[in-house]
Amino acid sequence: MFISIEGIDGCGKTTLCNKLSEYLTKKNIDHVKTLEPGGTLIANQIREILLHSEGLDLKSEILLFLAARAQHVSELIKPALDQGKWVITDRYSDSFLAYQAYGRENDYDLLYKLNDYACYSLYPDKTFYLYIDVETSLARQTDPDRISSTSEKDFYAKIKQGFDELSQKYSDRFVIIDATQSIEKVFQDILKELNI
Repeated sequence: MFISIEGIDGCGKTTLCNKLSEYLTKKNIDHVKTLEPGGTLIANQIREILLHSEGLDLKSEILLFLAARAQHVSELIKPALDQGKWVITDRYSDSFLAYQAYGRENDYDLLYKLNDYACYSLYPDKTFYLYIDVETSLARQTDPDRISSTSEKDFYAKIKQGFDELSQKYSDRFVIIDATQSIEKVFQDILKELNI
């Protein structure tokens, strides 16, 4: 089972990934918890460049995200799935499309094709979209990185629109969860959907 947890900044992705990992451990379900960009040594090095480098060209940003994903999939995600493990990732390709195609207004079709190549056409079985409004997102952000610190409200509105559209386009794997609820209620909604 391959699970991604998605949404705009401040929606609770990391907290929910951690809670789900702890739950799977208690249930003796062999799994890997990871994040994007990152997850492997090389992908983590790329993450540092993406989050903390000033003056990064936007095309360079796109290509670095894709390079990190290719390494992440080939070195960690695909081998874990091949071994029968569950994989939980904090962000994946839908974040890339929401931020780069919608937020940064780059060509969606081009980015989709490049992403499909980078991720070896491997997509989650379930994508939990933690839905919050832009005002809540901005209020919850306490430690902005290079991308979020330079972002304004309209940028996040475009990203949210991107997630909304992606959740409709890929409704076969997207599960929309109201993330303004308590963390425990959101977590129970995820467990109910996974039937574990």
